[in-house]
Amino acid sequence: MAIFIDTNIIIEIMRDSSKEEMLINYFNPTKELFYISYVSVAEISSIAMQKEWGAPRMAKLQKFLDDSEIIEITGDAILRRYVEIDAFSQGKNPNVKLKGSAKNMGKNDLWIAATASVFDALLVTTDADYDHLDNILLKVRKIPLNIILEIRSKK
Repeated sequence: MAIFIDTNIIIEIMRDSSKEEMLINYFNPTKELFYISYVSVAEISSIAMQKEWGAPRMAKLQKFLDDSEIIEITGDAILRRYVEIDAFSQGKNPNVKLKGSAKNMGKNDLWIAATASVFDALLVTTDADYDHLDNILLKVRKIPLNIILEIRSKK
């Protein structure tokens, strides 16, 4: 199954050069092709600008993005899935019922979820905003932050 990585996963990979390979192997142990939403490219680029990443870190990010399969938001399928996920998250999708109260999602997260869902990819994230979608409109693998910290602490 293809893997779609959320922006927060890219942030974790960029955070520690010495642990990049270990983190990628943990996020993608079967070495599947992984995808990144164009939305994540915009988000990580904005973060890099705001945090004033230096030239070496920007070069590392650019190489990572160049080596990744970036998916643009095009076509009606992604648009329709965005609508379905947004309505579902608000408990107002007539075709799929939400258990519990409405879940507000950021618009970028909605685009990322919709794109991953259309590609039938596993969305790998550290973000709880996708939890209510798991095994309903999307397959989600949530990586606990303590696991990331554990990987970073290894020699």
